[in-house]
Amino acid sequence: MHPAARLGHGILLDHGTGVVIGETAVIGNNVSLLQNVTLGGTGKDHGDRHPKISDNVLIGASATVLGNIRIGHGAQVAAGSLVLKPVAPHTMVAGSPARPVGTVTGNPAEKMQHWSKKLNYDPFTNEPCEPAEASSRPASPEAEQPAAAAAAAAPSGSKPRRRPGKLDVAASEAAWD
Repeated sequence: MHPAARLGHGILLDHGTGVVIGETAVIGNNVSLLQNVTLGGTGKDHGDRHPKISDNVLIGASATVLGNIRIGHGAQVAAGSLVLKPVAPHTMVAGSPARPVGTVTGNPAEKMQHWSKKLNYDPFTNEPCEPAEASSRPASPEAEQPAAAAAAAAPSGSKPRRRPGKLDVAASEAAWD
């Protein structure tokens, strides 16, 4: 961490090993940075060359944010992402290079949820899809057990086919509630 970097209050360096914060970086209030995060320069600029992180931002493990760009208020950067362009407020970005994958509500830095409530593409196929409706959410995580049992009963040489379409993020969230 460069001594000239400007840091707000309430910053969480969760498992702070390997965190790199450049000289002209600015980190707002109530920001959570996980292990191995880099807030660095691209090497092409001089002067003000490091990222500006707004308030209430969550940056996942091993994410890299490069250049004089702004990460908007309440945004979230997924683990392992390479961010080279500005991120709008309340937006989740993922990938290398990072691109928007959904919206974020509330304060992700406080909740430490590492997924987007409205994922609008299938992360496995990169094809657009609509998030599953809340009405399709199982009543409990145990409601998903019959499908798991059926998959376990399948012949050992076959893999269950993954159908493209709606990604059931709501069911994943229910399991964690």
